[in-house]
Amino acid sequence: RDGDTFRVRDRVREQVTFGTHDLIRDEAESEKDLLLCRNLLIYIDTAYKTPLFETLQASLREGGYLVLGKTESVPPECRDAFEPVAKRSRIYRYLGGE
Repeated sequence: RDGDTFRVRDRVREQVTFGTHDLIRDEAESEKDLLLCRNLLIYIDTAYKTPLFETLQASLREGGYLVLGKTESVPPECRDAFEPVAKRSRIYRYLGGE
């Protein structure tokens, strides 16, 4: 902790890639262990949600984790690809496949 903010320790930062990504316009990045998409879906038009989740699936390694906002959920078309790990916290494990 650094005042009112938090800092990632150097030893952790060396093992983590932090970044931002346009999930609608950009190509999928592959083999990620964790994607944090909290409070993103509430701003996405319904027509874009399934393609967005296809990008998320292509970006995660099998067994990788997806974290959504508390009011968000995996679209019905994509639910077979994700296993709830902590349903109330909206944490899912990617099972692989498409």
